[in-house]
Amino acid sequence: EPPTKKMFAGFTSRCTTPATSSSAQRVLVADDDPHDRAWLADYLRAQGYAVHDAHDGVELLDILRMVPPRYFPVVLCDQRMPGLM
Repeated sequence: EPPTKKMFAGFTSRCTTPATSSSAQRVLVADDDPHDRAWLADYLRAQGYAVHDAHDGVELLDILRMVPPRYFPVVLCDQRMPGLM
């Protein structure tokens, strides 16, 4: 069953705190909507991913410029976000 916002209504947002496991696969979640970013990050953390987040397109691009190539094997990004249009 695909995740829905209702499934994560009781979760507390932890978007600025990445998972601590060094063996966890890293994912970068970028969305300007704090609720969408939070529930997706919470879902991915529950699946064992080390989630990092970006609040807008400018922050997303800044993060990607600071890390080595392929540091984030997966980047989930809102298509219409400030700083990307």
